[in-house]
Amino acid sequence: MKISNDIKKFAVKSIVFIVIFAVVDIAFGFVADKLYFTQNRKLTYVIEQSDEDVIIFGASRAVGHYNVAIIADSLSMAVYNAGLGGQNIYVQYAMLKSLLERYTPKVVIFDTFDIDIYKTPPTWDRDKLTLFYPYYNRDTAVREIVDLRSQYDNIKMLSNFVRMNSQPASIAILPLFYGNSEVVCRNGGYVVINENNCYNGSYEKVGDEFGSEIDALKLKYIRKFVELCRENSVECIFVSSPIYGDISSSSIVDDMERLTSELEVEYWNYFNDGEFADAALFKDVKHLNSKGADRYSAKIASRLKQEFR
Repeated sequence: MKISNDIKKFAVKSIVFIVIFAVVDIAFGFVADKLYFTQNRKLTYVIEQSDEDVIIFGASRAVGHYNVAIIADSLSMAVYNAGLGGQNIYVQYAMLKSLLERYTPKVVIFDTFDIDIYKTPPTWDRDKLTLFYPYYNRDTAVREIVDLRSQYDNIKMLSNFVRMNSQPASIAILPLFYGNSEVVCRNGGYVVINENNCYNGSYEKVGDEFGSEIDALKLKYIRKFVELCRENSVECIFVSSPIYGDISSSSIVDDMERLTSELEVEYWNYFNDGEFADAALFKDVKHLNSKGADRYSAKIASRLKQEFR
């Protein structure tokens, strides 16, 4: 009898705990969502508010290489730089699919690099998808991508504590002290790298940082990215912006040319464009400074203008 009573007490306490936890979790989710989604956040803008004619996707090289003011002025079209530092094809696909559910841009530019097609360490792969946790319950494209991270993420997302725990600092603390490029969208998403920040290294061969083993899942999502553009009559252009170094020993150019040929999309390769063989145009081997970005943006704008004349 005593055992039976102990079991009942345990069951009651367990139910009470679960109910209290659920109520607190719901309350936390409500407050965290309010704090998070009232911030002027680049990712939120792209997914839920963007309406520009030209959208530029990619990682940090996209963020700092495409001066939207120059491109927009040349084309007389609205342009937004949706680049997010360190983010690969999974994030680009989710953003594209999300915005296409609201409106259809005319042109999509995808500045691709090694992290988009090759196998990489987890920290450069699907681990990055925690970025999307706060959006999980707001967007079906986000859910599709987050669920790639692990077979348990869809279960973990039932808890607001887990869903919002990936961004604790940026929810409550970060906006009080400073706005970084991922939190505050300014300059149409373009981040200026001061032209005085110049690379002082030598011009050398640039190999494959992560190796050159093709990642089948990434390729699947590159194909899905192109299919989304095609289904919505969006002009899709893959671009490799300049680097300061000889890329000839890398596999990426051949792999990108082969892939884009198979997908029947344009590929503009500026990796070793002679016009940018000047260290004064670069912050480091892989990133232009603002002087280089302005020159490169003018070149891209001119070519786009020729394409869509």
